[in-house]
Amino acid sequence: MNKRIKVNFIIDFSNALKGSGIYSSATRLAQGLKELGFDISINSNRSADIVHFHTALPQSCIKAYMYRSFKSKTIKKLPKIVIHGHTTIEDFVNSFIFSNQIKPFLKHYLPFYYNLADKLIAVSDHNKNLLVNYGINQEKIEVISNGIKTDSAKINNKLRILARKELGLSEKDTLVIGLGVSIYRKGIDIFVKIAEKLPNVQFIWIGKRIPTSFLAHSSYLKKCFKLANNLPNIKFAGYVSRKTLISVLNSSDIFLFPTREENQGIAFLEAILYGKPAIISNHPVFSEYEDKTHVLKANNLEDYVNHINYLINNKDIRMKLVKNARSYLDNHEIKLSINRVSDVYSELISDSKN
Repeated sequence: MNKRIKVNFIIDFSNALKGSGIYSSATRLAQGLKELGFDISINSNRSADIVHFHTALPQSCIKAYMYRSFKSKTIKKLPKIVIHGHTTIEDFVNSFIFSNQIKPFLKHYLPFYYNLADKLIAVSDHNKNLLVNYGINQEKIEVISNGIKTDSAKINNKLRILARKELGLSEKDTLVIGLGVSIYRKGIDIFVKIAEKLPNVQFIWIGKRIPTSFLAHSSYLKKCFKLANNLPNIKFAGYVSRKTLISVLNSSDIFLFPTREENQGIAFLEAILYGKPAIISNHPVFSEYEDKTHVLKANNLEDYVNHINYLINNKDIRMKLVKNARSYLDNHEIKLSINRVSDVYSELISDSKN
């Protein structure tokens, strides 16, 4: 049946989104579904059995509304609508300029948009809870992880040595890595303050660097980046290739994720995949991971600093955390996620025939 199912992926502003988590997860999903036999197109106007939206931009909402409401000369049969609930009010605010100011609008806009879906995909239980709080019927929500390729990672000691040499580090140096877009919501300011508190530890942040004038809390972040420029132990690598990311992950010792809000936090899973003990914010999205068993959770700057020092001085704890956390990775295997989306599609088509 899969070969007969045509699916149009809608990723509005796809060029601008390249390098983002939304774009990466959508394109990985498209490729995986093609391999299962689905006929997938991206940003096509062709007739389809299912239209799957991955962005929450106004043009996405308009398209979904039109698919929901009208037939036309080119669309003889209304398709089923699937929407990925990547965007929430909570993860949109504190990100970009004016994001906080339009929060009242989002309280009305997002529920309207998401209610247009026949099926809404949340990427975590936390994500689902937020959507339910918006008034979305929980029966139409499926929780499906964005997923990672758990069979693709290789902890490579040779690569570690080469990468550390390029970074000017000896094996005695401790390297702490952070991943994500350099914005307030991701805790980039906390990362800088931690580096200031630990001058003998090296820090590197990998992720797209956006001009501060386009960010929420821009004046505050300008001061943080000015501070970072005067710290010899912190580097901002910007957006890097997958090959470079793997190289730096292998070269690092501790993963630091001081995020203020996430719908899933896929970067954390990537770090665990490459054997890095994680220090993360004490946020509901990470509720499945136990503090001091799978990760170390922090509530404030002092916690982060103390946790880093603790891991530096306790190799056995680092190894224990990684071993325990890796046991959760199978739940987020990309093949499992692709198969679950496939099931959603098949059920929607089956229901439409009954």
